[in-house]
Amino acid sequence: MSILRSDLVLRFLILSGLILLCSCGKYGSPLPPEDFRPAGVRDLRVEGDSQGLEFSWLPPATKIAGGPLDDLDGFTLGRAVVIDGERSKFRTIAKIGHNQKQGPDGLQRRVAYKDSDVKPGLIYDYILHAFNKNGRKGLGSKVARIKFRGRSSDIEVLN
Repeated sequence: MSILRSDLVLRFLILSGLILLCSCGKYGSPLPPEDFRPAGVRDLRVEGDSQGLEFSWLPPATKIAGGPLDDLDGFTLGRAVVIDGERSKFRTIAKIGHNQKQGPDGLQRRVAYKDSDVKPGLIYDYILHAFNKNGRKGLGSKVARIKFRGRSSDIEVLN
């Protein structure tokens, strides 16, 4: 009698496991939360003048996993100093809010920020991230390396 009972329990467990496996991910495999973060910013531009460095970019239009980005909250700009070829740790120097209620073309409007806290002759690396309403950072932009000299600043985009 106990062999029959253990056989029934085993069959029940196997059947339950199969049902659970088949019911998980009804619409596809579950995606990790990272995939719902913003994609990277688009068309990053940097211009120098005697007062500092002007950054402008287009906000990301999609999430990393694809689909429209409907929870964009803002951007962080990180800066590191490069001395003798060695980069310091990136430090967030600005948190720039973004209001998507700018109309249907809100994600097509350029966002701008000016960093006036730069010194001539120094080399800086910058990275820009979008973040969502949950505070999760998206993909970083390419690193912009700038040797600041006002209007004649050397600007290079690194991979």
